[in-house]
Amino acid sequence: MLVHSLGYPLYMPEPDPGLPKEYRRKGLRIGDVGRITSAGAFDFLFNTCSPANHPINPSVLPDNFEVLPLNDTSIHENFFAPETFLLSDNVDEKDDQFHCTGVEGAVLALPEGGTLFEAQNTGIFQEHAARHAESWYKYTTGCKERKPANGSLYLITGCIKSRTWGIATFYRGPTPGNYLQFISNDVPPGSASNAQSTYRWQKSGRVIARIGPNSEGTCELNQCVFLYGYKVMLHQDVWDTLQCPVSDPSREGEQRPFSAGEGKKPLHATAGDSPLKSHHPSMDNKTVQNQNMSASMIASDFFNAALPVGYCPSFLCANN
Repeated sequence: MLVHSLGYPLYMPEPDPGLPKEYRRKGLRIGDVGRITSAGAFDFLFNTCSPANHPINPSVLPDNFEVLPLNDTSIHENFFAPETFLLSDNVDEKDDQFHCTGVEGAVLALPEGGTLFEAQNTGIFQEHAARHAESWYKYTTGCKERKPANGSLYLITGCIKSRTWGIATFYRGPTPGNYLQFISNDVPPGSASNAQSTYRWQKSGRVIARIGPNSEGTCELNQCVFLYGYKVMLHQDVWDTLQCPVSDPSREGEQRPFSAGEGKKPLHATAGDSPLKSHHPSMDNKTVQNQNMSASMIASDFFNAALPVGYCPSFLCANN
């Protein structure tokens, strides 16, 4: 396997504690529809691969809710080997310590490795989003009372999860003597513990560091460190109508035909890849260098700018 696009790195991998227990048990999954918050968390709205009455779905769903059958998925255990560390540009490792040589940098620690979940039949996900994109945005702004930007909704087709993680970012550097070190604590057998008592960051300099999850006794694979899928973006005229609806009986029920040419450039169109990528042969090593991961990864616009966009009926979608 050659270069992998790992997707968007979440600064907050843990499930939202306000979501149903059944959802938190496994966390983010294929078929989730939601958005990335400014804090770097996934804001779950509903899952389109689960029935309407499934415990993870809210009681009120988008109009014409349709279940997308999930029948072709792959699970790759140990996609990241235990004791894997992913480094951004400007971060070097020496004697088990990480040092930042630039203005900013980041380290992701996966002491127990990570598992990749991915849908193989992604084409039906794109077609499904094309049919429902407009109702999903109506639902988000109406029932969910969010204020999404056009292109901020995502349909998840894959993710990488871990049981434990450590995330640290250097900022306003470099500073003399700055360093990070990920340390495993000695926990007596049989004692109550969580990731925050099992692991810790030792640090010096301008560093923000986190360990997770913080719940005791957790062993679920529900911490999402990367996600990827389709970015759903409405055509600008459809979006403008949603923002400022105009009553026009003569246009009621009118559908906008699909034309791949249309003479318009897609919004946020880029030729880039997903935010993070790495070479698979390095996954078994303790350290994976990556020049794109930085402290700016927590911003929603980072995902928007990193994905190529293509036309679809009534909406624009980004390939995973």
